[in-house]
Amino acid sequence: MEELGIVIAPNGEYMKFGKWIPRIERDEKDNHVWHSDSFLSEVYPTPWFQQLNIPYNNTWEIHRQIDNFAKSGTILILNNQEMSKGKLRTGIVLAGPMNMTPEQIATLEQEKERLVAFENNDYSFIDLFNTEGEYDIERSFYHLTDFYDFIQEIKDNRKAK
Repeated sequence: MEELGIVIAPNGEYMKFGKWIPRIERDEKDNHVWHSDSFLSEVYPTPWFQQLNIPYNNTWEIHRQIDNFAKSGTILILNNQEMSKGKLRTGIVLAGPMNMTPEQIATLEQEKERLVAFENNDYSFIDLFNTEGEYDIERSFYHLTDFYDFIQEIKDNRKAK
């Protein structure tokens, strides 16, 4: 995953932002290599994002607000690649609504091969939020393969109805 993040709207449209490079190579002044800065410069000001009506505090880091995306019915995927104990760890942080739309699922399926290869059996932090009542994390996954198995369950359940 070369980008720092992906925002997937309920209608399945998405926007990618940022470019991941190792932290020690990042220029403090380059907005495109930091999650929050690249989001604010590339996605936040667009009419596409503004019409999603996601409450976003542009003085906070994006990581502190991922639940706002999910609560608004939008999926946020963040590149969580980092060096840890001399090893490059690959994975993502994903927050989304428990009731993902068929269009969001289709978009996620288009990205499946690339995201699973990126994670490379490392770990991810994936939370799906209940947005239709008591607002909390309803399901969590630590591997993309488990998350995609769950997506298949959703699709199978929708077919059975």
